[in-house]
Amino acid sequence: MTNPISTEIASAVGELPATAPARPAPVVLSAYTAAAIGELLSMCDEFLRTAGPGVHAELRGYLRNQYPPADPAWLIDMLGVNATHLDHQLHAQTPGQVPRPRDNRGPHTTTDLDSEIAR
Repeated sequence: MTNPISTEIASAVGELPATAPARPAPVVLSAYTAAAIGELLSMCDEFLRTAGPGVHAELRGYLRNQYPPADPAWLIDMLGVNATHLDHQLHAQTPGQVPRPRDNRGPHTTTDLDSEIAR
């Protein structure tokens, strides 16, 4: 006697595609680029976490008009979470070799920008 549950599972499995859908190709970034993106995420996270009520109100208004609407706290948390995740991935894949983009900014410092604006 055949188990009806086994027969049902076997017929359901027979209807599935033979192969799983192909995964998208991975995106390849240099360690420097990934570190720079992580640093930018961290800087945005820090800025928004310490910003005043006016900035938070503007962010709330902006996110309210996005589809789907998002909460500012969610956005700020996602910036921090993704910055941390990217940093951990970099350290795991390139131990002791993670570049520090902030150390290589060049002439575009706050002081230089302030003097340019003052002109």
